[in-house]
Amino acid sequence: MHTKLLTLSAAGSLALAVNIGLPPASASLHSGDPEVSESPLSGISATGALSAGARDASSTTRSVTRTKTTSLPPLLRAPQSLRDTSAHFTSAVVAHAQDQAVTSPSSTESPHVSNDRKDGDLAAPTGSGAAETTDGITISALSDVIDLPSASPNVVGIAFDDDVRVEFEIRTHTNGRWSGWQHLHASDAGEGSRGTDPYYTTDTDSIQVRVLGDGGSPADAKVVSVASKRHPGDSELVAENAPKSSESVDREVSQHAHSIDHASVPPCTRTGGCTCPLCAASAANVAKNSVVQPEVATRKDWGASEKLVRNSPTIADSVSAAVIHHTDGNNDYAAEDVPAILRGIQSFHITGRGWSDIGYNMLVDKYGRLWEGRAGGVKKAVVGAHAAGYNTGSFGISVLGDYDKKAPPQRTLDAVAEVVGWKLSLSGVKAGGSTSLAGEEMKAIVGHRDVGQTSCPGDGFYAKFDSIRQAADDYQTGKKAGAGEEDENKDESDRQPDLVPGVIDSNARDART
Repeated sequence: MHTKLLTLSAAGSLALAVNIGLPPASASLHSGDPEVSESPLSGISATGALSAGARDASSTTRSVTRTKTTSLPPLLRAPQSLRDTSAHFTSAVVAHAQDQAVTSPSSTESPHVSNDRKDGDLAAPTGSGAAETTDGITISALSDVIDLPSASPNVVGIAFDDDVRVEFEIRTHTNGRWSGWQHLHASDAGEGSRGTDPYYTTDTDSIQVRVLGDGGSPADAKVVSVASKRHPGDSELVAENAPKSSESVDREVSQHAHSIDHASVPPCTRTGGCTCPLCAASAANVAKNSVVQPEVATRKDWGASEKLVRNSPTIADSVSAAVIHHTDGNNDYAAEDVPAILRGIQSFHITGRGWSDIGYNMLVDKYGRLWEGRAGGVKKAVVGAHAAGYNTGSFGISVLGDYDKKAPPQRTLDAVAEVVGWKLSLSGVKAGGSTSLAGEEMKAIVGHRDVGQTSCPGDGFYAKFDSIRQAADDYQTGKKAGAGEEDENKDESDRQPDLVPGVIDSNARDART
């Protein structure tokens, strides 16, 4: 990756200050470890501004401003209109961070993206309008086009130090075409620096990021990219970690639950009243250690780097609630990519954002496979770094993928419900009930948005939370698991008779052509 320090100046146009792109410093443990690169992010890259589509509008600006825009370039629009649009965008970002509502005229127009353009098309206009999107939003920082090794999965994100109210976006270049600009969720996890969630991508040769809003570029902002190499045994690992069918899980839960204390009571029957502790406690807290642990791949399985871990894990007294997340990134990853993606996320969290370890306690892929996250033991109340102010006493679980528009596949919803139901049972917490976390009363299963200033885990995913709570509750009591109906969640990959490495689906957020 080579970027340059440039200043663009032309007759009648605004010279753009550039402070992006020194050749990145890389750190690598050995040939099989992810390689981490960093590039400063402040000001507007001259070459980045000339790349086709760099100033395109996005769904982020549309959803935040909800104002009607025109296809006219900014230079031909009234300056006051541009200022008003950008000012409203910035105030909406601040209001969203403060959990307030901002109202404005609605629009049904779709944002303009560059999916129908190829490299070499007419570049974006330069000059005084080059620091704004085509719908009038201020671009306070724009990176150069950053090259990535397309032969391996990559994890990208932004780390920064202050609390500027801005929005972060990324786009990816794959097979000769740019995706549309996509939102990067920013969060303060209570460890290290502030920053965005890790955005992973596969088969992508370059990316570009930008900062939107009138709040200015955050201090010490940097683009962190992690080239996560595949390991020879990754394919075999994901095959061994294939999720069990719901029928086998049901039988195992029932058999295990009713073997806990049946030495002195008669077995349950369809017509008789069962007197075992699990059945008798159906309306109360669940019996501890009575729920079967789903199969979870260990850190050693996915190749976590214990050398990178900064501190020993902190263990809380118990887990009171589960906080569900989704990661940023494309959904078209193959099964054998997952271990490399996990290694990349760990490197991004530790090296890029200064955390002790990977932030989530558990991760789930779109194939329904469960993966151990932060070190310390899956049965212990390990304090993660996933929700600032709510880490102690919570179980952070994140699904690999972006689910703003669509929920995860059914098998993934089931896996989330089962592992959350099991984890809460260790503390005697009823999955379908309420709990107390950080001095607040809340549901035992919540989304990141419920405890943080973010839209995570996405509207499509969040719409399934009631069914996830019910399924987790059913799992605790030995009833049939299943976090929702098999309807709109079912895609081509769901219909595969066997989940095998290499099978992908098309729930990707960037509409590549």
